[in-house]
Amino acid sequence: MSDLAPPPEHSADPVSSDIRLLGRLLGDAIRATEGDETFDLVEQVRQLAVDGRRTGTSSVAAIRDALSRRPLAEQLLVLRALDWLSLLANTAEDVHVERRRRHERRVTGTPRPGSLRAAIDRILVAGVPPERLLAVGTEIRVTPVITAHPTEVRRKTILEVLEEVADLLDQRSRVDDDPIGCAEVDEQLSVCVLLLWQTALLRLSKLRVRDEINEAIRYYGTSLFAVIPALTKDFESALAAAAGADETVDAAHAVTMGSWIGGDRDGNPFVTAEVMRYAINRQTATALEHHLDLLYALSHRLSMTDRLVTPTAELLALAAASGDDSPFRADEPYRRALRGMHARLYAFAAAVMDPADGPTGPPPTEPRRAYTDIGELEGDLDLVISSLRSHGAGAIADQIVEPVRRGVAVFGAHLCGLDMRQNSAVHEHVIADLFEAAAVCDDYRGLDEASRVRLLEAELRT
Repeated sequence: MSDLAPPPEHSADPVSSDIRLLGRLLGDAIRATEGDETFDLVEQVRQLAVDGRRTGTSSVAAIRDALSRRPLAEQLLVLRALDWLSLLANTAEDVHVERRRRHERRVTGTPRPGSLRAAIDRILVAGVPPERLLAVGTEIRVTPVITAHPTEVRRKTILEVLEEVADLLDQRSRVDDDPIGCAEVDEQLSVCVLLLWQTALLRLSKLRVRDEINEAIRYYGTSLFAVIPALTKDFESALAAAAGADETVDAAHAVTMGSWIGGDRDGNPFVTAEVMRYAINRQTATALEHHLDLLYALSHRLSMTDRLVTPTAELLALAAASGDDSPFRADEPYRRALRGMHARLYAFAAAVMDPADGPTGPPPTEPRRAYTDIGELEGDLDLVISSLRSHGAGAIADQIVEPVRRGVAVFGAHLCGLDMRQNSAVHEHVIADLFEAAAVCDDYRGLDEASRVRLLEAELRT
């Protein structure tokens, strides 16, 4: 489209340039597939909307007049074009926000407004003692809860193409002084925009709860597995710097994820016991498959030989217990130790996951005894980190192994908490049955409210 929304005075802004580029490519796609007349109509409506925004006057009547004489099919094309234009513009703005963050970190060195470090600076300026900040900060627990709303769930296909558009825009900003490089990226962007234009915005079939569960889980692979551990690490560093702490600050559990997709037994008639079981199984499978993939990758990366380094006795014991007797790894204790850890987690996953879900990754060469809980894996990763630091490989521990250990601490074997909403009468019936079966209370339903609270609190403390 010839002149996109940003006013001329902002034409040099990178985000405005990206939006105009995407708008032009969308216009090219509309011209090529629908013809010049449709393109002109879309551009007319878009320009009317832009003019109304710039002048502060309503353009609804003019837009209605422009569309009223057109067939419904053409009106729908205009709606689709403006919808895609909005999604593409939002994608360009997201890329610009991240680009600006990188620039600020590189050039200014000052905390970005809205960041954790900026918030902590404000707290200190307000007069909160550093020791108080540290004490409260390490006790903070934040749980973002993922939910699903039918009007907010976009198609996976569309999200994947928009992610590709974002990656290409970022790539283009790195080669903007290379005309050939920019042209190559523009060709790829053109293909993405054409794909979107000829892709349906909405599904033909209604989403099932299982679809919503899988759609939410997809975000872990695209962002949350990387972002949440990095966020808690940044929070720890900011707390330590602000408080002048000599010891390591532990805030690994400051942020843990939650979900209520598949747990709304009271508000959604399609959330059955089977669906809830499916949600729990998918969460468990997602977390354990992620940890298995990272352990397997670590077993390839940590190639240090005991001919050049001296690992700790604890690390050597892990390697000896791994069952990995490959002659190609005989002098590589870290690889053998991690192969053994992978085998133990694989056995744990096979025991707790639904058989239909896997585990699906590379199986261990030698089966090993399963971990009894995910905390054992955390402990073994701590041994790997400690051993690396003992022979001057602290940077490897911090940059390669510690993020894996932090991810295990954050996501555990369950990925996230599942909030269960249920009618209180059902809760009462279930608790009464459990207490009676466990010989805790024979008549829970006969207790008054105060007695129930005392009993529940006592049980929660045990």
